Amino acid sequence: MRVTWRFPLGKCIDGSPVSRGHIAYIGSHSGLLAAVSTANGHSYWTIDLGARIEGSPALSLDGSLVIIGTHDGHVYAIDAKNGAKKWAARTNGIVKCTPLVVGDRVFFGAHDHVARAVDVATGEATWMRVLDGAVVAAPRAIGREKVVFATLGGSVHVVDAATGDLVWSRGGFKPIFAAVALVWPRGEVQEILGDSSTQEPGKPNVIHELDLPDIQDPRGHVSHESHDLSFSDPRGLLVPAVDGTLCLLSLSGDTIWRERIGSTVYSSPVVCGGVAWLGADDGVLRGYDAASGRLVVEDRLGDGHITAAPTCVMLEDGGSIIVIASTDAVVHVVHVKDGKVERKESVRVDSKESFSSPVVMRDMILIGTRGDVLVGIQLE
Repeated sequence: MRVTWRFPLGKCIDGSPVSRGHIAYIGSHSGLLAAVSTANGHSYWTIDLGARIEGSPALSLDGSLVIIGTHDGHVYAIDAKNGAKKWAARTNGIVKCTPLVVGDRVFFGAHDHVARAVDVATGEATWMRVLDGAVVAAPRAIGREKVVFATLGGSVHVVDAATGDLVWSRGGFKPIFAAVALVWPRGEVQEILGDSSTQEPGKPNVIHELDLPDIQDPRGHVSHESHDLSFSDPRGLLVPAVDGTLCLLSLSGDTIWRERIGSTVYSSPVVCGGVAWLGADDGVLRGYDAASGRLVVEDRLGDGHITAAPTCVMLEDGGSIIVIASTDAVVHVVHVKDGKVERKESVRVDSKESFSSPVVMRDMILIGTRGDVLVGIQLE
């Protein structure tokens, strides 16, 4: 791995880019949102939204709109071709979470304790639902019928995607900063958020070797537009609370298993090959059997903390590659097979910290830093 380009964006980049083809879209604390070539880091366009951007953008399903929340309480839709502002949806609080796009609607939460759905074409509100706390984690979709919101109040809320009516709530957790993951019956498919911006329900977010997609959204989530795959209903919701509790809930909110990690968790889990992967504040990458909660892999990745979500690349030989970053701005590539770490590679991308989650696309890794740059890393 080697750093091949850097794109400055004025201030810290804590979010992760969303990419389509060879264009990545990314915002920063400066309020700037940019479209950047993944080949050389050159800018196609930049727009100043006038307020700090801390979260990651999403794309509409046709790729024509870049959708992003800001600290001034708005969610903006920007023309992906030229950077023109198309609409703005107002909330009464900071918007940090990555919006979720399902069909013709955009779902998001804010610091005003309200979950919202708006029309993707116009930004007009379709419903609002008051929750028990701020939403900073991206919502997750269960098919096209339900949406999952996790809050800093320590609750998971499942609402009807069409009406916003509450289906069920489960409280009793510590604050939830990371996104909930969906786990399928055999555990082989992950669809998390841990922040899925362009989520096509029923399709996997795991990247397969030599089959990297045209759209990748923040924190390791991928939408495979080129596949027509269908899966049974997920088995449950994997909930990561900040106190290190990792809990698998059934689709009715009952506890299937519950484990304590032993460290603070801000990292959204990703589930692939039957294993739930996530990082923690102690700098350890852990893999849990998604069906039972049994710890199967535990590996320390240097001296930094881990707040980033991993990306999992599934290999044809049955192994996998986990790409994750630590706060000391080191990107780690971990090769795993048969429950064992076979080898590791790493590269430091900045002298400043990084709280961005790495995005993998084809032969590149993209990550933002608190050195105010988006970094392109060539995989070799």
